[in-house]
Amino acid sequence: MLFRTVIALLCLLLWAGQDLKSQHLLAQDERDHRRPLQPETLINLDQKIVDVQMRDGSVVAFQTVTLLGLGKDDAGVRALKVQGRDKTKSTTLTLNKIEEIFLDDQPLDVAYDRKSRSLIFDEGKRAARVMHEAEVFRRLAEQRHRYWEPLSESAHAKFLDKHRKFVAKTKAALPDLNLHTVETKFYIFTTDLPPSEVNGYIVYLDTMYRTLCQAFGLSSEKNLWCGKCVVMAFGQKQTYLRFEKELMNTDAEGSQGLCHQSSDGTVIFAGYKGESGFAHVLVHETTHGFVHRYLSTARIPSWLNEGISDWIANAVVGGNRIESRQRSSALFVTAEGGWGDFLETKRIQSELYGTASSLVELLLARDQGGQFKLLVVRLKEGNSPEQALQESFGLSYNELTVLYARAIRGVR
Repeated sequence: MLFRTVIALLCLLLWAGQDLKSQHLLAQDERDHRRPLQPETLINLDQKIVDVQMRDGSVVAFQTVTLLGLGKDDAGVRALKVQGRDKTKSTTLTLNKIEEIFLDDQPLDVAYDRKSRSLIFDEGKRAARVMHEAEVFRRLAEQRHRYWEPLSESAHAKFLDKHRKFVAKTKAALPDLNLHTVETKFYIFTTDLPPSEVNGYIVYLDTMYRTLCQAFGLSSEKNLWCGKCVVMAFGQKQTYLRFEKELMNTDAEGSQGLCHQSSDGTVIFAGYKGESGFAHVLVHETTHGFVHRYLSTARIPSWLNEGISDWIANAVVGGNRIESRQRSSALFVTAEGGWGDFLETKRIQSELYGTASSLVELLLARDQGGQFKLLVVRLKEGNSPEQALQESFGLSYNELTVLYARAIRGVR
């Protein structure tokens, strides 16, 4: 129940338009930013496939426009009916509940006009968006980051070919293992675990993907990964360590799983089942990959990244792991008399994972309608963590520290 509330609060902004060079900053009408619909967009949507973002945060994705009712002189859309991929059901959308329409991943900058009761093109909305994107583009570039570009089918195919070759290379490098691969819509799952166990882990991954898409305001039908997410799941620790050393050139000693995130967008998870906790590790680490692929290459601070990942893992897998971690972390901070460089470090220590998820809880409890989503988006737009926190929640790091100190007071 608590997680459903969290998801409602988490609804992040939709994927912004990526190709800034193709955007045109439109002149503003002095009397009204809104103008008749542009011929190349809204009035020609009939039979086009669109995504529709609703004001409640939900996404109506991969819908074919089957009815487009235009107003007088093409001044507005008076009716909009869409049909899903299965073509078994058509839905007439309530226009005043539409936040945005996306065509080929590009927002059309629509607004509901109460006077004409129609959906119209809002030039002021577009101008403001393009100006904001240009500023973010500049800021990210200065930090050597960038927006992720939407991938074409051919681009996805190239990544898939690369991933499948990597899996083949792994199998050749570890010939003594009985590695087999299950490929799903979003994952290439390679493992030496019994086939009977694989489906359960894939269900967790699919649930994680749907949950995060809902939280981030994205369509769960769309593929955020580059090609697909590669999952290497081993039964034994030594096999996992061997894979990490020989295939990833990584010393993974002390970990049960790692998420490898490349600058080209590739995400590879590797881990081992061991005695317990693998499902949590699988979901937690793959969540890092999802966050990596969201909006831009900019990173979010370690405490927030780990906090979100623990929250999602707990929601998808269940159990009391998160509560145990939070209590243990509270006792650790109390005994240490503080948390040191917890908010600034690039990698928080394991004893403070519970503190990270506790902070996510505290912030969500203060969310009055979009602050948490704004925090993550501002970070992905290249703002400093404390600036993003100030803009979203009106809190400084000192004030966040006080909130946590009050929350753990009396923990024994």
